[in-house]
Amino acid sequence: MTPRQQLRGRWPSRVLFVALLGGLLIAGLWTLSLVPFYKAFWGLDFQNVYAFHTCSDARDLGIYVPTGAACGDVLDRRLIYPPLLFHLFSWVRLFAFRDAAMVWTGASVAVMLLVGGVWAWLDGRFARSWRLIVLTLFWLLLLMQFPFVFSIERGNNDIVPVVLWTMAAALFTWSRYGLAGGAAGVAVAVKVYPAVALTVIAVGAMRMNRPVFAKLVLGSIAGGLLASALWPGETIHYLTVVLPSFANQMAHLFVYSHPLQAMPAPFAIGLGALLLGSWVFASWRRLDDERLLLFAGALAISTYFSSVSWDYNLITAYPLLLLVAARALEPDSSFIWRFASVTSVVAIASGRGLLSPTAQLLVQIGLLVGIAWVVIIEGGGQPTRATDLDEPGAAGRAS
Repeated sequence: MTPRQQLRGRWPSRVLFVALLGGLLIAGLWTLSLVPFYKAFWGLDFQNVYAFHTCSDARDLGIYVPTGAACGDVLDRRLIYPPLLFHLFSWVRLFAFRDAAMVWTGASVAVMLLVGGVWAWLDGRFARSWRLIVLTLFWLLLLMQFPFVFSIERGNNDIVPVVLWTMAAALFTWSRYGLAGGAAGVAVAVKVYPAVALTVIAVGAMRMNRPVFAKLVLGSIAGGLLASALWPGETIHYLTVVLPSFANQMAHLFVYSHPLQAMPAPFAIGLGALLLGSWVFASWRRLDDERLLLFAGALAISTYFSSVSWDYNLITAYPLLLLVAARALEPDSSFIWRFASVTSVVAIASGRGLLSPTAQLLVQIGLLVGIAWVVIIEGGGQPTRATDLDEPGAAGRAS
């Protein structure tokens, strides 16, 4: 049988896979009823940032001194965000709350559309192909699923580290290791959890060679320090007072949350070690030829280790879902990639409420560990250079 005949023979299975994937994402729209809407108004988390930006006590005493009630937070929440993230939202002072919330909602949707396009473009094998159309529809349907809708409803700000990590992935793919580290360091300064992802990548960079590791680490240190240099006092207070207090909060597991710390300590430690260890090992073995997959996977696992991990954080897993689906659509991909794609869509995006919160978390951990080992054992093919995207036959060439 010729290669062309073999590919034709696989068409029915690929069509069935695409139909199944689409059906699961459409069925996932029913889970939106599980979003814990704050019915008083739209943008509960955004309101916390807005309240402190428009608070005279926060300006006079410092952003971490006043209580939430003193600054008008509707739930009396103190400010818990790092200084860089807080000050990135200084523009909200130009608007009334409702207007600012709508601006942020529109910006979040637009930026996530762009993020999906960047990851697909960086992957490089889908230019001028029916697979690009399928992946575009896949990404659009992902943006209608529980995690992103929950993020939009709360006015959540995890889109900021997602964008910065996307920049880091792009720069690393283009072998701009110092700049990639800088973008990753800024992502850590914006929200602490990308430090987990940076650790995963740093281990793989160490295996690649010492100059790559040195550039990545020094870049990340420089990026983090420069990003925080404008607010040294606030940064020190955040690291010594606010962050430890936040990290010591009691972890709770609901249908809309996923903190490993909510499980009994031996299980939490064991599962955390398995999850992080699997991706660290994958990075050690495969970072040089699977850069995008490793960057996407490192970000996807990063929010599981905090004591507060609401499921709107899972937009950090969206790039990984996209790349796994992309591997599954390849003509010569094995069944395991299609299985991983279907399972990941159900576990992370569309299947919320099918299992108990504990079972759902265990399935997610098992899935993410499994994807890491698929990358270790099989890989998914090297990404293509951006300059090759328009050349004939570019799909099969390495970066």
